[in-house]
Amino acid sequence: MTRPWRYWFLAYLLLLAALFCNYIWLHRQAEFHGAVRSGFLPPVQEDAQELFPPQIDPCVGVVRYLQVSDRIRVRYCIPEDSYQAAKENRQPSNFFSSFQTLGEYYRLLEIHDAPELSRLASTISKFALTRSLSYQNILVSIVNSIQRIEYTFVHQGSHEDFQLYTLDADHAKHLGRFPSGNACQLGGCCEMVEPIGIFSPVEVAYHQLADCDSRVVFLHCLLGLIGIPSVILISEIEAHALLGVYLPSNPWRGDAVIYDPVTQKNYVVWETTSAIPPGIYKDFSPDNWKIVAR
Repeated sequence: MTRPWRYWFLAYLLLLAALFCNYIWLHRQAEFHGAVRSGFLPPVQEDAQELFPPQIDPCVGVVRYLQVSDRIRVRYCIPEDSYQAAKENRQPSNFFSSFQTLGEYYRLLEIHDAPELSRLASTISKFALTRSLSYQNILVSIVNSIQRIEYTFVHQGSHEDFQLYTLDADHAKHLGRFPSGNACQLGGCCEMVEPIGIFSPVEVAYHQLADCDSRVVFLHCLLGLIGIPSVILISEIEAHALLGVYLPSNPWRGDAVIYDPVTQKNYVVWETTSAIPPGIYKDFSPDNWKIVAR
């Protein structure tokens, strides 16, 4: 009994679909491992922490989680002595004679905190390798994990040093960056963070509390450890900080892009205080923004 032509036609379509899926899988594997060889990702340390350990390892400090996807959390530990060292290093007495620009200050924070964050970078690299993530998906996982953290206004001086209307105005300014405009999305204030109202990268990892510049410096440090090029953007006009990420090809539709004449690369702008895709920033004008760290 001969089979009808529809049977063979359906079998042919299924074969084509299987070949196409296999091609996509092989392409992503080659893309990801090519990124590793080219330096986008460091080799994963053998002692990298497991994503799902059977029990929490002993840690004299805090154990935190970064939600890198809807279903997966990456666990990490910040020892208490590392946190205290980062906090002390951030204090003004260590920096007033050391830096002349904001970018230099950010750089000094990152240099000090990078060794402690290297374990987290290694764990994320392991997650990316086991999931065969593309370059773009690695970026999305990392930045989204920080976008999920509550916005917390970090300022120098005490609350009493600020007039109440000033703090309210600052909060109102940041509310406009949340799609819902919901005040409940703000995580309050952290006072007495000297000298300029920013947490160091290790402090962000420890507290999981941050405003715009604290988030951006943390991400810039972490991405640098993983090997992904990024820049820090500051606007005095908007009193805000943004992340710029380098993408060899931009798969997103957002057109908020800034060109860096130093590296001769275009960087896609990324808002880190709320769940907004890269390249989306209302009325973005490169003239209002300055690249302060690379």
